[in-house]
Amino acid sequence: MIRAVLDANVLVSGLISKKGTPGRLIDAWLEDLFQLCVSPQIMDELTRVLRYPRIMKRLEKWKVGVA
Repeated sequence: MIRAVLDANVLVSGLISKKGTPGRLIDAWLEDLFQLCVSPQIMDELTRVLRYPRIMKRLEKWKVGVA
C-alpha cells in the first residue's frame, strides 16, 4: 500500500472542490488507493483552518463537522 503525506492546504482544497488535483487525491484516498499519513502538526493546522468562517461556509454543503 502506498503511503502519502498531504499538506493541510491540499486536504482543505480537496474538501472544498472535487475538481482538480486536490479533489482527485481526496477521492483516491477515500477509495483506499493510498494510506493517508498525517503528523500531529498537520492535524493541528487542519483543525485550525477548518474553523475559519470563510472555510466553514464553503464546506457547509458537505456537512463537514469540526470538533
